[in-house]
Amino acid sequence: MPLIIKIIFICLLITGPAYTATPDRLQEVLMEYGKTIGHLDGSAIKSEHASQIHDSASDGRSWSSIQISECRMEGDRLDLITQRWSSVDSNSGKKNMKLILNKRIIWNGEMWYEHHLKSKEMDFPGRIIRSKKEVNKKETLSIGFTGAPLNGIMRGDIKPLTSIVKDAESAQLRNQKESINGSLCHVIDIVSKDGLYTIWIDPKHGHNIAQAKARKKVGNILFGKPVSAKSNIPDQYNCTEFNFTLSNVVFEMIDGNWMPVEADFHREEKFKDGRKVEIKSHHKRTAIDLAPDFKSLRAFVLNIPNGTPAANLDFSGIRYQWLNGEFVPVVPSDAIESIEASLSEVMVVRNKEGFEKIDGIGSSKAKNEINIDSLRAIDDIDDDKKMVVNKSTNKTTRIKGWKQQGLILLIILGTLLGLVLAIKTVLFHVKDRKNGRR
Repeated sequence: MPLIIKIIFICLLITGPAYTATPDRLQEVLMEYGKTIGHLDGSAIKSEHASQIHDSASDGRSWSSIQISECRMEGDRLDLITQRWSSVDSNSGKKNMKLILNKRIIWNGEMWYEHHLKSKEMDFPGRIIRSKKEVNKKETLSIGFTGAPLNGIMRGDIKPLTSIVKDAESAQLRNQKESINGSLCHVIDIVSKDGLYTIWIDPKHGHNIAQAKARKKVGNILFGKPVSAKSNIPDQYNCTEFNFTLSNVVFEMIDGNWMPVEADFHREEKFKDGRKVEIKSHHKRTAIDLAPDFKSLRAFVLNIPNGTPAANLDFSGIRYQWLNGEFVPVVPSDAIESIEASLSEVMVVRNKEGFEKIDGIGSSKAKNEINIDSLRAIDDIDDDKKMVVNKSTNKTTRIKGWKQQGLILLIILGTLLGLVLAIKTVLFHVKDRKNGRR
């Protein structure tokens, strides 16, 4: 065989024959990839993620970490359990590492919960955080989950590649395939505000991503924030360049579907002052279930001990605790005494003769019985009525007269600012409960 023919033959093996990469052809490739990612809906995947981190600002030291995760996904729901160990020694095994993270995150379609479990090893009493903002779920699936790149969300992004391609300035399918680990792959180049991407999609293995490269510079979006070379800029990510590579992907057939089960990640950040952070990771999926029994797994179900400290990210500044499946405000005893004293003065009813104090509110017996549960029973304020609770008789009385109540509240605002804050917190809590029930 002449030498020139041999060269051509070898080139064809490496790159594959040329073909017309039309926009329609690009959409076909992306559609097949989308179907593959769709297999993750209704899945439970366990994984182990080992990393070596080097920061030039740490006097040449490096450290290692191991993170074990279990990710359950169904429709709009998410349940992610994570444990992470770390050591200032890149050669340390897990036995020589210290547990630094032990948490569970649940998004039930309406509310996001992040439960940091109580740990004697970390000397941590535990904590539960919640928010109604769906962005927390997106950040969990991207920033908080080490296996995100195998799910189509590159490190540094919050959006999946399918969304980035959709909003891209340009997305082009190359006219020639390229060989990645022995498979001829479609190659897609993407230019977007999120950065520059090159994606290799492997049709031989279910149109999964066989390799990917992402590059971000000043002006691009990194972890949901604009990249800025300046430090201490609110809502901006401080670096000059960010690079991420997904490579050496291993595929296995799971329940009739090709799934990526192992891969290498390489992340590099550069800063204006010359600092460089490099993270090399190996991610391995240790168990994949594409039809799990979520009920037996108790997925998407919170299991939190009573008394766990709590925080509401949507209404900061107020202390809560977990009690019987709900967030209950923690109010200091002196604040409760002030509330009780004020309630005895301002809670009135209007009868035919005028106004009179609610029977029992000011009595010593009722005062001793009033607690935060009675405050939580206050209903939402309408334009013309308000519900109040007579603790001593367990009856509710409607107070009409919006103007009179407004005047009373103005008096409270002027004299008891702390009291108003406490009452406002309770009203928010009750309203939040009602919305949650709906």
